[in-house]
Amino acid sequence: IFEHYINDTTVGLAHTVSRDFHMSEGVAVVFREKFGRPQESTLLYKNLARQKVSKGPFVYSLVTKEVYFGKPTKGDYDEAFRQLELDFQANGLKELVCSAMGCVR
Repeated sequence: IFEHYINDTTVGLAHTVSRDFHMSEGVAVVFREKFGRPQESTLLYKNLARQKVSKGPFVYSLVTKEVYFGKPTKGDYDEAFRQLELDFQANGLKELVCSAMGCVR
């Protein structure tokens, strides 16, 4: 699915991660392999990191838990989505592409 959007500067791709950026399961693995691991320097807010693909989409990592084996909280989801909405609008993006989020094990 990434190939369809790889040159689209109006798109944001999003997924959830833990604050330790472990990224060893699920959709996070696909994002890590395609775009690399977010770094502390890519954190815009406490619960949102953003990477930019050259002449392509923004890649958002919503931080919803402290460590990869932890459980996300509703508060962390709410804050991450609020931060995503602010940055998405500030950058004039038109489309958000993401898998289902908030599916707690």
